[in-house]
Amino acid sequence: MKKQSCLLYRGAITELGKFVDIKRISRIFLVTGKRSYDASGARKSIEEIFSNSKIDRFSDFQINPIVEEILTGVELFRKNSYDLIIAVGGGTAIDIAKAIRLFAKQSADPLAILHGKENIAPVLNPPLLAIPTTAGSGSEATHFAVVYHDKHKYSLAHQTVMPEYSCVDGNLTHSLPAEIAAFTGMDALCQAIESFWSVNSTEESRSYSEKAIKLIKSDLVNSVLTADPESRMKVAEAAHYAGKAINITKTTGAHAFSYYLTSKRNIPHGQAVGILIEKFLLFNSQSTVKDISDKRGSAYLLDMFKKLYKLLGEETAPEAAAVLVSLKSSLNLNTPLSSLLITESDRNDFFASVNTERLKNNPRLITTDNTKELMNLFFS
Repeated sequence: MKKQSCLLYRGAITELGKFVDIKRISRIFLVTGKRSYDASGARKSIEEIFSNSKIDRFSDFQINPIVEEILTGVELFRKNSYDLIIAVGGGTAIDIAKAIRLFAKQSADPLAILHGKENIAPVLNPPLLAIPTTAGSGSEATHFAVVYHDKHKYSLAHQTVMPEYSCVDGNLTHSLPAEIAAFTGMDALCQAIESFWSVNSTEESRSYSEKAIKLIKSDLVNSVLTADPESRMKVAEAAHYAGKAINITKTTGAHAFSYYLTSKRNIPHGQAVGILIEKFLLFNSQSTVKDISDKRGSAYLLDMFKKLYKLLGEETAPEAAAVLVSLKSSLNLNTPLSSLLITESDRNDFFASVNTERLKNNPRLITTDNTKELMNLFFS
């Protein structure tokens, strides 16, 4: 697994020279959100630190990274030679920077790569520095990049995609509106929980998940409601650990179903996956020998879920699910799925659209025998 250098503390953005030789950086390709670059305070620090460097900025993209906008960035990137790429913003900005660097260095057609028809050639230069201004996606810590094409979500996955450097500074999230802090924090929590129960989990990934869950449980509500600087830093740290966890395991059922709500119903991603998380906790906890997909077996799964319930401060699946519902209520995120998907046609489309690749990581298989059980959980 590719290693990454990371600064993880408040004020870290002022100390980028700890892992970047600033004097040797003559030209930078900078990918940023439209507003977060200024609002977070990142602009001031970066322009001071790299005052002797030429900076070319790209921010012409929407909230979900679509391939056409990425290819526009690739064209701009190929016009010059760069010593460093910096991504500043939420998961979208970081994913776009990852994809631009990747596609710009490939001889194969980007769409062929996206659809799995061509292999990815390793990319060594220029290095990528990811600086999140939200606390949710953990994209700065993963070797994936999300790309949408024709309203379908794809994931570029390769060690080359991983940023060489990351800077996680809670001070950069202080200007986040409460609503966005809630969405992104919920995304981080869901990633940590899903990684914990993923069939791909390891001792290392579960240690990251555990750190993330504890930090979010203790500090997310305060971070959202008061924007307390220490709480914002703890949630930023949690999101980074959740990213490190899914970098090993990938996500599972809740994420697999959430993409429909975002792409078709315009529900922010963190809210979308949060709508489903306690449903999958209840569903997965009832796995049987007929539908278990984790090769470590039923005894392992039972012990793992007991540990997860304990992390959430409870002893049973219903109690742990209630904790998640209560947390969502505190953040004003407790939207019933039944209010979004009302007709039978809506619900059939929802099931038909599921990301089957993510379902492979779920500890319980979704079968013809238990689909009704899951449907009842979704829409009860």
